[in-house]
Amino acid sequence: PGGKDWLLVKTGADGVATATLKQVKPAAGVNDVQMSITRPGNKDCCEPDKFIASGSLNKTWIAPSVAITKKAPATASKDEAFNYGIVVRNTANISTRDVVVTDVLPEGIAYVSSNPAAAVAGQKLTWSLGELAAGSARELSVTVKATKTGKFTNCADVAAESGLWYHVDAAY
Repeated sequence: PGGKDWLLVKTGADGVATATLKQVKPAAGVNDVQMSITRPGNKDCCEPDKFIASGSLNKTWIAPSVAITKKAPATASKDEAFNYGIVVRNTANISTRDVVVTDVLPEGIAYVSSNPAAAVAGQKLTWSLGELAAGSARELSVTVKATKTGKFTNCADVAAESGLWYHVDAAY
């Protein structure tokens, strides 16, 4: 608290003291918490503090996490439709919310269809997938058509709650 790595907590009249650990931003990791319990002495009659007990605990934090992969054929001919796949994975042990995939098609590649259907705005394809369960994956199948010859690099991104973001490139 306040940038310190220690905290002094006094008990209430019932003898109970409470401290709460909170993360500023969700992130996976472990906190090691050491505790020492003492009874305050009486400074008026020279009685020192009395050690009562000590202990420790580990708090393991879990956080949402996403990853994305993309597979496309190495070659395609002009005016030929071809398919590529995007797989979005929740790599965490908890569900991840507000999952959105964005794929911007390069010039020379035209959108034909996808499963599930994408929201299309020019060359930008967007899928709002909502929530991904812990350890689960969603596959997107995209059909496009080459409208000119050349080498193309296509990028896809996945974003989710709490500012999560992951990027992948595919060349064809």
